[in-house]
Amino acid sequence: MADVARRFELLGRAATAGRFELAEYELGEIEEAFSGTLLQAAPPREGHPEVLPGLAGAFAQVTLADLRAGLASRDRQSFDAAFARAATACNGCHRASGHGFIEVPTVPGRSIPATE
Repeated sequence: MADVARRFELLGRAATAGRFELAEYELGEIEEAFSGTLLQAAPPREGHPEVLPGLAGAFAQVTLADLRAGLASRDRQSFDAAFARAATACNGCHRASGHGFIEVPTVPGRSIPATE
């Protein structure tokens, strides 16, 4: 998952910079992870790993397609909205699996959110 997080950050930064080809590449790498690598990975030993297959499947089918459409539009507002929805889905999965301390920013290029 660390690789997915790094690629998600690069995806947001690339799109923000107008580097859509690079952003599409990073999204493709994320899609590959969800269709291959993550399916083979051992689930975490802590938390609630039983929720991961269903949440990951939904993310791969719905959220990644939403991000792809946001990128294809070449419209920053459309992409930013898709990125925010994806980050919200990531953060929801992290909470549901008992890893709520792992939080990604909902705005491309922003830092890790501070605790309130």
